[in-house]
Amino acid sequence: MKCVIRIGSVGIADAPGENRCQAALAGAMYLGGHWEHIFDIGGTTIRAQHSERLRNGDYWLDFPADRLWVFNRSC
Repeated sequence: MKCVIRIGSVGIADAPGENRCQAALAGAMYLGGHWEHIFDIGGTTIRAQHSERLRNGDYWLDFPADRLWVFNRSC
């Protein structure tokens, strides 16, 4: 199964919930106006934008169902 979501649609939450995965913060870059954070989920890299720099640690990433495309097979 493959999933696609725009980087600006990935949310950062403070607790588990529907369509959320726990991820470790692996790095951050300031891109002028916002921070782009790089997370690791079991060897998979996920990027998310946020207005502030996050501290090192684990976070819950939120993948809104209306912004997530899921493919059941390879294209």
